[in-house]
Amino acid sequence: MGISDGTPGQSFQLQTAPILERRENEYILVTPAGGLPQKWTEVRDFADSGPLNFHYTIDSITGTIQFGPLIREPSQLKQQTQVRTRIQQPSLDETSVQVLDNNQSEHQYGAIPPRGSEIKMVAYRTGGGREGNVQAGVIQFLKSAYPYIASVVNRVPAINGADAESLEQAVMKAPRILRTRDRAVTAEDFEVLTQQAGAGAIARVRCLPANSRRQAGIVSLLVVPFANTDAIAQGNGIPPEEFALSNALQEQILSYLDERRLLGVQIELQEPNYVGVSVQTEVALEPAYNNPFASEEIRRNLRRSLYKYLNPLTGGMDGKGWPFGRPLYTSDIVALLQQTPGVRHLGPVLLFPIRKQGENWRRQPSPEQLIDPGSEGLICSWADTNLRSNHDIQIIRNS
Repeated sequence: MGISDGTPGQSFQLQTAPILERRENEYILVTPAGGLPQKWTEVRDFADSGPLNFHYTIDSITGTIQFGPLIREPSQLKQQTQVRTRIQQPSLDETSVQVLDNNQSEHQYGAIPPRGSEIKMVAYRTGGGREGNVQAGVIQFLKSAYPYIASVVNRVPAINGADAESLEQAVMKAPRILRTRDRAVTAEDFEVLTQQAGAGAIARVRCLPANSRRQAGIVSLLVVPFANTDAIAQGNGIPPEEFALSNALQEQILSYLDERRLLGVQIELQEPNYVGVSVQTEVALEPAYNNPFASEEIRRNLRRSLYKYLNPLTGGMDGKGWPFGRPLYTSDIVALLQQTPGVRHLGPVLLFPIRKQGENWRRQPSPEQLIDPGSEGLICSWADTNLRSNHDIQIIRNS
């Protein structure tokens, strides 16, 4: 990536971004002039890094690599840092903190690559976020030609890809990361660290509260992986199978949490109890929309709104996923559909629950006024003609 100039806080840029969560064989090598390559370690921040620690950070969104900065601090902060450093790293050379005449000090957070050192990223992977969740058979050509390769194909669909988090999401998440300190102790710690363990593949996590049914020392986590949400806009919804927790993802999460849990604590990963809903109703339109083209477009909009609202990823009033354990009421659907432009009034709203029995899903023949998924459940909806899970919306023609 470049040559070090020996100054603190240097940054280097990878060629492609965003960067996927790093694996064990993806790291930086620093080779001093005339010396041997040194393997450096990625950290989340430099808060606990001393001048002898070979640390660096990577901004996964921009692909920027940052080495440790030199920070000027008030003397009292210097003393607090020294105390914490002696506790966490007793062997650290305390002479690295230089006291200035103006009652301030300079502290180097993380080592500086020596002047003239070659900076090299051994390997990294890049992804396109949600757009990478392509269906099977879509990838047929390589971006770069390789000898003796005529064609390629992806046999299975790509899953769990997610767009980079927004600045607002990062601001909301930062305090939680600071509280966990990379250790799983409280329920919130387990939720935050499980999402980190998923490396972008986990959308939501809930740590279940302790009760008489669970043995002491067992932490149960409900995990919802990311899924391709394009089917919602297409008016099909997302079937529960798309939220399946694969064995590979389970092993990845358990391995990550195993290094951060308290001794004696066992971790149990579960899928939520998904309960499907099929909505049946009649809709009367405003007179201006009483034509075949407008009424059909409004019907599509209503179905899309239902598939989006009744969804573990995009559902609920805030659009951040249907809340764990929250029942669905008829009044929820009435309030949702009345927000659609062109809707004058609604007829009776019927809710048909769809529950899994063994390996198969079954639509209940009679409607319910309230559909309760249980404390460990989530509401969802999807289109399946054979199962009759589709939302049935009839347009009432005004005379």
